[in-house]
Amino acid sequence: GDLIVLVAPSKVGKSVTLTNWATKFAIKDQIPILYIDTEMNEREQEDRILANLSGIPHNEIVSGLYVVDTVNGKAEDKLARLKIAREELKLGHYYHIYMPQFSIEKVTALARKFVMQFGIQVLFFDYIKIPSNQANFRDAQEYQKLGFFTSGLKDLAGMLKIPVFTAAQTNRNDLNNDNPDASDIGGSYRILQLATKLMFLIKKSDEKIAKEGFHNGNQQLIIKYQRNGQSDCPPINIMFQREILRQVEV
Repeated sequence: GDLIVLVAPSKVGKSVTLTNWATKFAIKDQIPILYIDTEMNEREQEDRILANLSGIPHNEIVSGLYVVDTVNGKAEDKLARLKIAREELKLGHYYHIYMPQFSIEKVTALARKFVMQFGIQVLFFDYIKIPSNQANFRDAQEYQKLGFFTSGLKDLAGMLKIPVFTAAQTNRNDLNNDNPDASDIGGSYRILQLATKLMFLIKKSDEKIAKEGFHNGNQQLIIKYQRNGQSDCPPINIMFQREILRQVEV
């Protein structure tokens, strides 16, 4: 019944983080998950997962360069790794639905269907923004629409008794590297009020990386609030291997 919200600026890696978590659950741990995606279709998501699993750069998978020798490896080796990754993906329990035109009613109906038919134990929704169908809230402010949709996700988590992982945008791109807080959440304080856990993903500055050492990662995950209270968890250092869209705790 938890609603776990990841908050980050644009282009820092919200979707990458959600996909990494979903891949761990569905493929490594064999836990059935449903990933509802408002941004990427099935092929785009599959390419990202294959890059993560195989260690082959995402741009080589998309462009087809994995079939030739490059600085990233011999073609024969890359083809073998990709074959293994495809088999892993095939044997996993990763259900992906592309839903650019979404509403809380559509999300709820789909999640209920997948719980009954496939026994999903985790729901991912990528990501919190104003739904496409808000006819009943035409005159509402943006923060009210975002709050209503977030409330629907929280209700869905409780009703299905599964965790819901989602993400939200910050209201600025120069996120404080040391102490982000509720004022950095874009759109609605209701997101903070409804989240069981709310965390921030930040990109470390060059100065911070130089000070702490590159071996301590280039991103941090800060679990800021838990059940509407401050969290005392220390920041988690992450190495984001951007070429293969893989994040590793360090």
